[in-house]
Amino acid sequence: MIESKRQRRMIANIATYIVLASLTVFCIGPMIWMFLTSLKYEADIVTQTMQYLRAALPSTIMSPSGRSQVSRGL
Repeated sequence: MIESKRQRRMIANIATYIVLASLTVFCIGPMIWMFLTSLKYEADIVTQTMQYLRAALPSTIMSPSGRSQVSRGL
């Protein structure tokens, strides 16, 4: 009987953590979307195709020598 209660409690805890993790991802998702959108240029925001990370990264990346290199195809 004790083992059965212990197993039920463990299953309930696992289910609770799965639900809480899902809600956390659901709530943080829009914040991640806003952050990625804030890094895009306006022309990249208003396009027909959706691009996630590549379009969110700045198009100018500094090279190790300190010179700016344009690289759009990350």
